[in-house]
Amino acid sequence: MRILLGLILVTTLIGMAGFQSGTDFYRELTNKPEKSEKSQKETAEIEEEKPNRKESYEAIKENVNRVDPVPILDKLDPLMTKEAFTNKIGLQGWSDYKKLMDEVKLADSKYVKESEGSSIEEVDAFFKDKKGVQRKVMGPEVDGIKQVNYWYVDPSGKKQGKSKIPVFYAEILTKFKDDKLISASIEPGAFTVKTENEIKQSEFNKSETLNELLKIKNPKPISYSVIQMEYEGYPLTDVSLLTKDEDEENSIDSAMLAYFTMSPVIYNEKKEHQILSMSGIPFMTASEDFGNSEYKAVQHFIKQMEDEGKSDMEESVSYQ
Repeated sequence: MRILLGLILVTTLIGMAGFQSGTDFYRELTNKPEKSEKSQKETAEIEEEKPNRKESYEAIKENVNRVDPVPILDKLDPLMTKEAFTNKIGLQGWSDYKKLMDEVKLADSKYVKESEGSSIEEVDAFFKDKKGVQRKVMGPEVDGIKQVNYWYVDPSGKKQGKSKIPVFYAEILTKFKDDKLISASIEPGAFTVKTENEIKQSEFNKSETLNELLKIKNPKPISYSVIQMEYEGYPLTDVSLLTKDEDEENSIDSAMLAYFTMSPVIYNEKKEHQILSMSGIPFMTASEDFGNSEYKAVQHFIKQMEDEGKSDMEESVSYQ
């Protein structure tokens, strides 16, 4: 549940030219056609020929570990402001998120059983002595994934409307599978949004690196969520930015949330992180659940690579 401060909610949602529709990737992730008897048999035969998954994962990690990672999160500080997170309580959530990600280990979303990941107890331990943080287990589980949220609540104890849900200004959203952490994201709870902060598509649609995004001015980019995961041995970081279609007036109707996927181990000779994927959905749709919207955006990126039968990330890595 989210609170939008100082705005009248509208229901008209307008897509952004040049982006794959968010509706498309939501549909792709939820509609899974049944396999024919023949395709099921072929799949079974292929699976019998697959190499040992543990050995495959270890080989992948050995390959990825040849590259020295360049941290991303601290570079995102200019994007995480009170323009979205409202106050110092919200920004404390961002500060804690960065510390959390330094202490925990993400299991590989493709090789969960074969990889190591922090347990729920280990993540809980990080928040144990933090005042003003409320833990909430979300349910029910979907596809064996358990979600645990950590809310940075208003010190007055006030609730959202007539509900029992506290007002909170930041939310760290964690997902676990087989009691292993597979993703962690940060987002505002009660948030603010100003239409004058929407950046035009022309400002970023040719950007190839994070550094180029950070150089955008008038207005400066504003983020509403960040997520980190691991896939096929590659650490992934995705950041959202408030944007708009080129020809639209600044309004909440036309606002879009654009998602940029990167990796700490994929960068150019200047050690500037390369943008691996860019997509977007209407801001009002994303604001219903910033964290899970971004999770689905990354899953869409992963699905695209799997459908193509190749890893765009692997092709982007240069060993130095």
